[in-house]
Amino acid sequence: MAPTGFIKRVFLALGELLVWNRTSFRARLVSAMVRWLDVKQMRWGSPAVVKAIVDNKTPVKAPPELLNDPEIVTTESELASGLVNCPLFTFAPAGETKVNVLFLHGGGYVHQPGPPHWAAVNRLVKTYSAKVTFPVYPKGPTYTYKDAYPPVLAVARSLASEEKDLVFIGDSAGGGFTAGILLQMRDEGIRFPKHAFLISPWVDLVMDGPEIQQQNLADPWLNIEGLPVAARMWAGEGTSLKEPLVSPYYASLHSLPPITQFIGTRELIFYDQRRFWDKLQQAGNVGGQSIEVVGAIHDYALAPSWESEQAWKVMGEVLKGV
Repeated sequence: MAPTGFIKRVFLALGELLVWNRTSFRARLVSAMVRWLDVKQMRWGSPAVVKAIVDNKTPVKAPPELLNDPEIVTTESELASGLVNCPLFTFAPAGETKVNVLFLHGGGYVHQPGPPHWAAVNRLVKTYSAKVTFPVYPKGPTYTYKDAYPPVLAVARSLASEEKDLVFIGDSAGGGFTAGILLQMRDEGIRFPKHAFLISPWVDLVMDGPEIQQQNLADPWLNIEGLPVAARMWAGEGTSLKEPLVSPYYASLHSLPPITQFIGTRELIFYDQRRFWDKLQQAGNVGGQSIEVVGAIHDYALAPSWESEQAWKVMGEVLKGV
Protein backbone atom coordinates (compact mmCIF):
# COMPACT_ATOMS: atom_id res chain seq x y z
CA MET A 1 0.00 0.00 0.00
CA ALA A 2 1.40 3.40 -1.01
CA PRO A 3 2.27 6.08 1.55
CA THR A 4 -0.53 8.48 2.40
CA GLY A 5 -0.58 11.61 0.21
CA PHE A 6 0.64 14.96 1.55
CA ILE A 7 -2.77 16.68 1.63
CA LYS A 8 -4.44 13.73 3.28
CA ARG A 9 -1.71 13.55 5.93
CA VAL A 10 -2.21 17.24 6.68
CA PHE A 11 -5.92 16.76 7.23
CA LEU A 12 -5.43 13.60 9.29
CA ALA A 13 -2.84 15.32 11.49
CA LEU A 14 -5.04 18.39 11.97
CA GLY A 15 -7.96 16.12 12.78
CA GLU A 16 -5.95 14.42 15.53
CA LEU A 17 -4.92 17.79 16.93
CA LEU A 18 -8.19 19.68 16.77
CA VAL A 19 -10.86 17.07 17.44
CA TRP A 20 -11.37 16.70 21.18
CA ASN A 21 -11.44 13.02 22.15
CA ARG A 22 -11.07 13.24 25.95
CA THR A 23 -7.27 13.07 25.82
CA SER A 24 -4.84 15.86 26.72
CA PHE A 25 -3.49 18.31 24.15
CA ARG A 26 -0.03 16.69 24.35
CA ALA A 27 -1.57 13.26 23.68
CA ARG A 28 -3.39 14.67 20.66
CA LEU A 29 -0.15 16.29 19.51
CA VAL A 30 1.59 12.89 19.64
CA SER A 31 -1.26 11.37 17.61
CA ALA A 32 -0.99 14.20 15.09
CA MET A 33 2.74 13.57 14.70
CA VAL A 34 2.13 9.86 14.18
CA ARG A 35 -0.38 10.70 11.44
CA TRP A 36 1.96 13.25 9.87
CA LEU A 37 4.86 10.79 9.81
CA ASP A 38 2.51 8.23 8.24
CA VAL A 39 3.66 5.53 10.65
CA LYS A 40 0.62 3.39 9.92
CA GLN A 41 1.56 3.08 6.25
CA MET A 42 5.34 3.40 6.41
CA ARG A 43 5.79 0.64 9.01
CA TRP A 44 2.71 -1.56 8.65
CA GLY A 45 0.96 -0.57 5.41
CA SER A 46 1.31 -3.88 3.57
CA PRO A 47 3.12 -7.23 3.71
CA ALA A 48 5.71 -5.86 1.26
CA VAL A 49 6.36 -2.82 3.47
CA VAL A 50 6.96 -4.97 6.54
CA LYS A 51 9.27 -7.33 4.69
CA ALA A 52 11.26 -4.47 3.18
CA ILE A 53 11.81 -2.80 6.54
CA VAL A 54 12.78 -5.88 8.51
CA ASP A 55 15.21 -7.01 5.82
CA ASN A 56 17.25 -3.85 6.41
CA LYS A 57 17.80 -3.83 10.17
CA THR A 58 20.97 -2.19 11.41
CA PRO A 59 23.01 -3.21 14.48
CA VAL A 60 21.57 -1.99 17.75
CA LYS A 61 23.62 0.42 19.84
CA ALA A 62 22.68 2.11 23.07
CA PRO A 63 22.12 5.84 22.44
CA PRO A 64 24.72 8.42 23.48
CA GLU A 65 22.41 9.99 26.05
CA LEU A 66 22.61 6.75 28.03
CA LEU A 67 26.22 5.83 27.27
CA ASN A 68 27.56 9.26 28.14
CA ASP A 69 25.46 9.96 31.23
CA PRO A 70 27.65 9.89 34.38
CA GLU A 71 24.64 8.81 36.44
CA ILE A 72 24.17 5.63 34.37
CA VAL A 73 26.55 2.68 34.21
CA THR A 74 26.08 0.77 30.95
CA THR A 75 27.33 -2.71 30.17
CA GLU A 76 26.87 -4.74 26.99
CA SER A 77 27.24 -8.44 26.37
CA GLU A 78 25.82 -11.15 24.10
CA LEU A 79 22.31 -12.31 24.86
CA ALA A 80 23.38 -15.80 23.80
CA SER A 81 26.17 -17.30 21.75
CA GLY A 82 25.43 -17.53 18.05
CA LEU A 83 22.68 -14.92 17.94
CA VAL A 84 23.33 -12.08 15.48
CA ASN A 85 22.53 -8.49 16.45
CA CYS A 86 21.08 -9.50 19.83
CA PRO A 87 22.98 -7.61 22.54
CA LEU A 88 22.09 -7.73 26.21
CA PHE A 89 22.31 -4.29 27.80
CA THR A 90 22.35 -3.49 31.50
CA PHE A 91 21.79 0.07 32.67
CA ALA A 92 22.41 0.69 36.37
CA PRO A 93 22.55 3.77 38.58
CA ALA A 94 26.01 4.98 39.56
CA GLY A 95 24.84 4.77 43.16
CA GLU A 96 22.73 2.18 44.97
CA THR A 97 20.36 -0.07 43.01
CA LYS A 98 16.94 -0.27 44.64
CA VAL A 99 15.08 -2.57 42.24
CA ASN A 100 15.82 -4.79 39.24
CA VAL A 101 13.75 -4.30 36.09
CA LEU A 102 13.54 -6.60 33.08
CA PHE A 103 12.40 -4.50 30.13
CA LEU A 104 11.18 -6.25 26.96
CA HIS A 105 10.77 -3.73 24.17
CA GLY A 106 8.07 -3.64 21.53
CA GLY A 107 8.28 -3.46 17.75
CA GLY A 108 5.94 -6.10 16.42
CA TYR A 109 8.61 -8.80 16.95
CA VAL A 110 10.42 -7.45 13.88
CA HIS A 111 11.53 -3.89 14.73
CA GLN A 112 14.42 -2.95 16.99
CA PRO A 113 14.07 -0.67 20.04
CA GLY A 114 13.54 3.03 19.47
CA PRO A 115 13.71 6.39 21.30
CA PRO A 116 10.65 5.79 23.54
CA HIS A 117 12.29 2.64 24.94
CA TRP A 118 15.60 4.34 25.65
CA ALA A 119 13.76 7.27 27.27
CA ALA A 120 11.93 4.81 29.54
CA VAL A 121 15.23 3.19 30.50
CA ASN A 122 16.67 6.60 31.36
CA ARG A 123 13.72 7.35 33.58
CA LEU A 124 13.80 4.00 35.33
CA VAL A 125 17.47 4.35 36.21
CA LYS A 126 17.54 8.02 37.21
CA THR A 127 14.12 8.38 38.87
CA TYR A 128 13.70 4.97 40.48
CA SER A 129 17.33 3.82 40.92
CA ALA A 130 16.53 0.71 38.92
CA LYS A 131 19.03 -1.60 37.30
CA VAL A 132 17.42 -2.21 33.93
CA THR A 133 18.23 -5.40 32.05
CA PHE A 134 17.36 -4.83 28.40
CA PRO A 135 17.70 -7.79 26.02
CA VAL A 136 17.50 -7.04 22.32
CA TYR A 137 15.89 -10.40 21.70
CA PRO A 138 15.86 -12.39 18.42
CA LYS A 139 13.22 -11.26 15.91
CA GLY A 140 11.74 -12.16 12.57
CA PRO A 141 12.38 -12.87 9.85
CA THR A 142 15.77 -14.29 10.89
CA TYR A 143 14.49 -15.81 14.12
CA THR A 144 11.20 -17.00 15.63
CA TYR A 145 9.78 -17.21 19.13
CA LYS A 146 11.55 -20.57 19.53
CA ASP A 147 14.90 -18.76 19.30
CA ALA A 148 13.87 -15.89 21.56
CA TYR A 149 12.37 -17.62 24.59
CA PRO A 150 15.33 -19.69 25.88
CA PRO A 151 17.86 -16.85 26.20
CA VAL A 152 15.35 -14.38 27.64
CA LEU A 153 14.06 -16.96 30.11
CA ALA A 154 17.66 -17.54 31.16
CA VAL A 155 17.99 -13.80 31.85
CA ALA A 156 14.75 -13.84 33.86
CA ARG A 157 15.96 -16.86 35.83
CA SER A 158 19.23 -15.12 36.65
CA LEU A 159 17.46 -11.96 37.81
CA ALA A 160 15.03 -13.99 39.90
CA SER A 161 17.96 -15.57 41.73
CA GLU A 162 19.19 -12.18 42.95
CA GLU A 163 18.09 -10.78 46.30
CA LYS A 164 16.82 -7.49 44.87
CA ASP A 165 13.12 -7.19 44.14
CA LEU A 166 12.23 -7.64 40.49
CA VAL A 167 9.69 -5.90 38.25
CA PHE A 168 8.90 -6.72 34.60
CA ILE A 169 7.93 -4.09 32.03
CA GLY A 170 7.05 -4.83 28.41
CA ASP A 171 5.38 -2.77 25.72
CA SER A 172 3.44 -3.88 22.66
CA ALA A 173 5.07 -7.09 21.37
CA GLY A 174 7.32 -6.92 24.41
CA GLY A 175 4.19 -6.94 26.56
CA GLY A 176 3.01 -10.16 24.95
CA PHE A 177 6.51 -11.60 25.28
CA THR A 178 6.53 -10.63 28.98
CA ALA A 179 3.30 -12.52 29.50
CA GLY A 180 4.82 -15.56 27.79
CA ILE A 181 7.94 -15.41 29.97
CA LEU A 182 5.71 -15.32 33.06
CA LEU A 183 3.97 -18.48 31.82
CA GLN A 184 7.32 -20.25 31.48
CA MET A 185 8.46 -19.05 34.90
CA ARG A 186 5.27 -20.43 36.43
CA ASP A 187 5.65 -23.79 34.73
CA GLU A 188 9.34 -24.09 35.73
CA GLY A 189 8.88 -22.87 39.30
CA ILE A 190 11.06 -19.76 38.91
CA ARG A 191 10.51 -16.95 41.42
CA PHE A 192 8.11 -14.38 40.01
CA PRO A 193 8.65 -10.64 39.81
CA LYS A 194 6.74 -8.57 42.34
CA HIS A 195 4.70 -7.04 39.54
CA ALA A 196 4.50 -7.06 35.74
CA PHE A 197 3.47 -4.01 33.74
CA LEU A 198 2.17 -4.63 30.23
CA ILE A 199 1.97 -1.50 28.09
CA SER A 200 -0.40 -1.94 25.14
CA PRO A 201 0.43 -5.68 25.03
CA TRP A 202 0.07 -7.68 21.83
CA VAL A 203 -1.31 -10.88 23.33
CA ASP A 204 -3.39 -12.33 20.48
CA LEU A 205 -1.58 -12.53 17.16
CA VAL A 206 -4.62 -14.06 15.44
CA MET A 207 -6.41 -10.67 15.47
CA ASP A 208 -9.70 -12.01 14.11
CA GLY A 209 -12.11 -10.27 16.48
CA PRO A 210 -15.27 -8.71 15.02
CA GLU A 211 -14.07 -5.22 16.00
CA ILE A 212 -10.72 -5.33 14.22
CA GLN A 213 -11.68 -3.42 11.06
CA GLN A 214 -13.40 -0.66 13.01
CA GLN A 215 -10.37 -0.36 15.30
CA ASN A 216 -8.08 -0.25 12.28
CA LEU A 217 -9.75 2.99 11.20
CA ALA A 218 -9.26 4.52 14.64
CA ASP A 219 -5.63 3.49 15.21
CA PRO A 220 -3.08 5.89 13.65
CA TRP A 221 -0.17 3.56 14.45
CA LEU A 222 -0.91 -0.11 13.81
CA ASN A 223 -2.31 -1.49 10.56
CA ILE A 224 -4.10 -4.79 10.06
CA GLU A 225 -2.74 -4.87 6.48
CA GLY A 226 0.85 -5.54 7.50
CA LEU A 227 0.83 -6.70 11.09
CA PRO A 228 -0.16 -10.32 10.30
CA VAL A 229 3.12 -10.69 8.37
CA ALA A 230 5.05 -9.85 11.53
CA ALA A 231 2.89 -12.31 13.47
CA ARG A 232 3.75 -15.11 11.06
CA MET A 233 7.46 -14.24 11.18
CA TRP A 234 7.42 -14.51 14.98
CA ALA A 235 5.53 -17.80 15.00
CA GLY A 236 7.43 -19.33 12.10
CA GLU A 237 6.00 -21.50 9.37
CA GLY A 238 3.93 -24.41 10.57
CA THR A 239 3.24 -23.02 14.06
CA SER A 240 -0.28 -22.01 14.99
CA LEU A 241 -0.75 -18.38 15.97
CA LYS A 242 -2.73 -19.78 18.89
CA GLU A 243 0.39 -21.38 20.36
CA PRO A 244 0.36 -19.99 23.94
CA LEU A 245 3.93 -18.68 23.78
CA VAL A 246 3.08 -16.88 20.55
CA SER A 247 -0.29 -15.59 21.73
CA PRO A 248 -0.52 -15.73 25.55
CA TYR A 249 -4.25 -15.06 25.36
CA TYR A 250 -4.73 -18.74 24.46
CA ALA A 251 -2.75 -19.99 27.48
CA SER A 252 -4.06 -21.03 30.86
CA LEU A 253 -3.50 -17.86 32.87
CA HIS A 254 -3.75 -19.26 36.39
CA SER A 255 -1.19 -18.65 39.15
CA LEU A 256 0.54 -15.59 37.69
CA PRO A 257 1.96 -12.61 39.63
CA PRO A 258 0.13 -9.26 39.84
CA ILE A 259 -0.24 -7.79 36.35
CA THR A 260 -1.20 -4.26 35.37
CA GLN A 261 -1.89 -3.31 31.78
CA PHE A 262 -2.17 0.15 30.22
CA ILE A 263 -4.32 0.26 27.09
CA GLY A 264 -5.98 2.89 24.89
CA THR A 265 -9.41 2.59 23.33
CA ARG A 266 -8.13 3.55 19.87
CA GLU A 267 -5.67 0.68 19.64
CA LEU A 268 -6.13 -1.82 16.84
CA ILE A 269 -5.83 -4.59 19.43
CA PHE A 270 -7.84 -2.92 22.21
CA TYR A 271 -10.59 -5.53 22.38
CA ASP A 272 -8.05 -8.37 22.35
CA GLN A 273 -6.35 -6.71 25.32
CA ARG A 274 -9.67 -6.35 27.12
CA ARG A 275 -10.50 -10.02 26.51
CA PHE A 276 -7.05 -10.96 27.82
CA TRP A 277 -7.72 -9.01 31.01
CA ASP A 278 -11.12 -10.66 31.46
CA LYS A 279 -9.47 -14.06 31.12
CA LEU A 280 -6.82 -13.08 33.68
CA GLN A 281 -9.55 -12.14 36.13
CA GLN A 282 -11.37 -15.40 35.53
CA ALA A 283 -8.10 -17.18 36.31
CA GLY A 284 -7.96 -15.41 39.68
CA ASN A 285 -5.21 -12.85 39.02
CA VAL A 286 -5.14 -10.22 41.79
CA GLY A 287 -3.04 -7.24 42.77
CA GLY A 288 -3.02 -5.47 39.41
CA GLN A 289 -5.41 -3.46 37.29
CA SER A 290 -6.36 -2.77 33.69
CA ILE A 291 -6.17 0.95 33.00
CA GLU A 292 -8.13 1.92 29.89
CA VAL A 293 -7.69 5.47 28.60
CA VAL A 294 -10.48 6.69 26.35
CA GLY A 295 -9.10 8.13 23.12
CA ALA A 296 -5.50 7.00 23.75
CA ILE A 297 -3.44 5.30 21.05
CA HIS A 298 -1.04 2.38 21.03
CA ASP A 299 1.87 2.64 23.49
CA TYR A 300 0.49 5.89 24.90
CA ALA A 301 2.20 5.16 28.23
CA LEU A 302 5.62 5.66 26.60
CA ALA A 303 4.70 8.92 24.85
CA PRO A 304 5.19 12.42 26.32
CA SER A 305 1.72 13.27 27.62
CA TRP A 306 -0.36 13.78 30.74
CA GLU A 307 -1.78 10.26 30.26
CA SER A 308 1.70 8.79 30.22
CA GLU A 309 2.56 10.60 33.45
CA GLN A 310 -0.44 8.97 35.12
CA ALA A 311 0.81 5.56 33.97
CA TRP A 312 4.26 6.31 35.40
CA LYS A 313 2.68 7.27 38.72
CA VAL A 314 1.09 3.81 38.88
CA MET A 315 4.37 2.11 37.99
CA GLY A 316 6.25 4.37 40.35
CA GLU A 317 4.18 3.30 43.34
CA VAL A 318 5.36 -0.27 42.78
CA LEU A 319 8.94 0.62 41.82
CA LYS A 320 9.38 2.72 44.94
CA GLY A 321 7.55 0.35 47.23
CA VAL A 322 9.01 -3.05 46.36
